[in-house]
Amino acid sequence: MAVVAAGALIANLPIVTLINMYGPRYMFTAVGLFGAIATACVPLALRTGWYWFLFIRVLQGIAFAGDMATFGSFMNYWTYFKQNAFFTSTLCVYVQLAPVFTNPISGLICGSSVGWPGIYYVHAAVSAMLFVIFFFTYRNFPDEHPRVSHIERGKIARGRELGIDYTKRIPYKAILSSPAAWAVFIGGLGNFAGINLLYQFSPTYLNKVQGYKVLSTGFVAALPPLGMATMKELSGLSNDRIRCITETVKTKIYNSISFFSMAVFLCILSFIPANSGSIALIIMTIGATLQGFNTGGFYKNGSVIAGPYAPFVMGQISTAMTITMLVIPLIVNPLTPNNTQDEWALAFYAVAAIMVVCNILYCFMASGEQQYWAKSEYWRKIDADKVDAELNKHSKFRNDIVSAA
Repeated sequence: MAVVAAGALIANLPIVTLINMYGPRYMFTAVGLFGAIATACVPLALRTGWYWFLFIRVLQGIAFAGDMATFGSFMNYWTYFKQNAFFTSTLCVYVQLAPVFTNPISGLICGSSVGWPGIYYVHAAVSAMLFVIFFFTYRNFPDEHPRVSHIERGKIARGRELGIDYTKRIPYKAILSSPAAWAVFIGGLGNFAGINLLYQFSPTYLNKVQGYKVLSTGFVAALPPLGMATMKELSGLSNDRIRCITETVKTKIYNSISFFSMAVFLCILSFIPANSGSIALIIMTIGATLQGFNTGGFYKNGSVIAGPYAPFVMGQISTAMTITMLVIPLIVNPLTPNNTQDEWALAFYAVAAIMVVCNILYCFMASGEQQYWAKSEYWRKIDADKVDAELNKHSKFRNDIVSAA
């Protein structure tokens, strides 16, 4: 996973910038198909040599860089402002639905006569098919879609400022100095610390510590993500309907429920004895399910504060995801060399601590309001200041000529 994360980190900024400038229809399709081809090449790369395998895995990671930027673009151009949380939960549920498909299917293929290469071929084919469907059904803007009515376009556009070409002018300095933007990134770090522990290591924990067989591990490891996916939808629906508190308070409450719940249940899991089977699985599933409140936290917040720059800000959630893909194995593997319950307890404590610290920082820094650099007045002021500076320059030049004469 480390080399996949490295590929995603390398590609993140250029792909996020391109999606912000040109939209996701072509860019996201391109990186997605590229990732599908790389996945299909994995068995050949393994037969060719270890370094070829690592190279292909880096190429696979490039596809990771486009997902959150596409998420942000859709949230900015396509969603009705009263349903932000619902669309957020629906879009980001792919993080959970993918392993719900991947884990059981991989277990079945691995136990069949097809063998492990079939896992890569099946996933490559499904991935390519989904990206082709995306290309033919998606448009970057509602005005470009033949199946969006005039009434729907008006509803989507409500509350949005039009008339300024934001996509070609990204205020990098203002965004990178914004505590609210950093809060989204920190939220991503805490969230994906828990998720990468769950996705990368729950099959190992359930097999080595709790005694599940390899074939059944793929199925039972899909239960926590499925619970999280369900809670994400419920969280999004409830978040849109709560209007008695500000967006700032709401995002902090939802994020705290998500992070603290997962941290608490990880600590509880550390006390579950080895070979407890179903008890450990239930605890893990409850914790993961409650983490689904994250859609009303940092996920939604990224698109709310960033407006037209949501692809760039949300793209940094991808950066957070890839960083945790690198870091969490460096934490878990040294702590669990023998896969004993006591060793795994230390790993659970470490990740729980990361989530708690990240949530505390998020609550100090987060805002539920669109930031000044995401508003049209920001560029109007900059343009006006440039005009004034140019006029002052010409005026000074004329005065110097008159004085010299």
